[in-house]
Amino acid sequence: MCIVLLAARHAPIAETKGDSPYTDAHMPTSGASSASVLHSVSPFRVFVLILATVFTVEFIIMLFISMLPEDAQNSLWVSLLDSTLLTAALCPALWLLVVRPLRALVAERGDLLSRAFSIQEDERARVARDLHDELGQAQAVLLLGLRAISRAETLTDARERAEWLLEPATNAMDSTRRLARGLSPAILSDFGLAIAIPRLCEDIAHATEISIESDVSIGDRRYTTPMEIACYRVVQEAITNAAKHSGARTIRVVLEQAVDRLRVRVSDDGRGLPRGTEYTESPSGRGLGLSGMRERVVLLGGDFRMTSNPGRGTTVEASFPIGVHNP
Repeated sequence: MCIVLLAARHAPIAETKGDSPYTDAHMPTSGASSASVLHSVSPFRVFVLILATVFTVEFIIMLFISMLPEDAQNSLWVSLLDSTLLTAALCPALWLLVVRPLRALVAERGDLLSRAFSIQEDERARVARDLHDELGQAQAVLLLGLRAISRAETLTDARERAEWLLEPATNAMDSTRRLARGLSPAILSDFGLAIAIPRLCEDIAHATEISIESDVSIGDRRYTTPMEIACYRVVQEAITNAAKHSGARTIRVVLEQAVDRLRVRVSDDGRGLPRGTEYTESPSGRGLGLSGMRERVVLLGGDFRMTSNPGRGTTVEASFPIGVHNP
């Protein structure tokens, strides 16, 4: 029964409630088959299945023992037979319902953690490169311009050179804001999802020239900080993947509050994911991809689902139990 409690404790972390995430999409290869058990079977169902198995096996054993002579029913051999048959029947059930899924889950978490560290280092290198290539160059231009102003022979020449520096200074400020938004979007913490999601769509649409429609109908509601960050990152990852890898011409983002849940859906009209692609893969092989998005959602008690068919686009859906935040 300790194993049963262990399953009930760990399974919610990997569970995606509702329909299986492979519905209308791609089935995992054999490497992900064990993990899919935890994704599609709830802890309560696992608990009930194990209890039913124990009851059924024990009932059959006791029925068999009741057929033995009365003087044999109380012997040590009967107790040993009872224990042996019960153990033999439970071992396969526990292995299939608990051990294999937990082993697959641990392996998946290890791979996710490894990729997270790799992405963290890549992000640090990217930030360092952007600081050097953009801000570093802009500062060098400003420094040279200031030196030129200090050597100006007349006030008119100094003013002309100062006016010329306005454009590099403006570009440096824009680069700084862009880098800051990429690291931690201040607009999210200041104004919430209602403003941050449309702005995110506008920025990516401007950079990629893809039509991105946003339908945000949550008013000025605010939610817990972890929920807002998770929702924002899911939308960001889904849009980025669609823009880079799907060949989509249109992406649509819907964010709404339905009763006691915050729901977000990102759909595109791209080529979709090829059949046989594993659920944990990232289209680029570099990002956290679907696995990272799912982790963000389910760790907050939410539901995550992805549907895709070749040539028919991809839809990513997530919902979170609402915890309203009043700033």
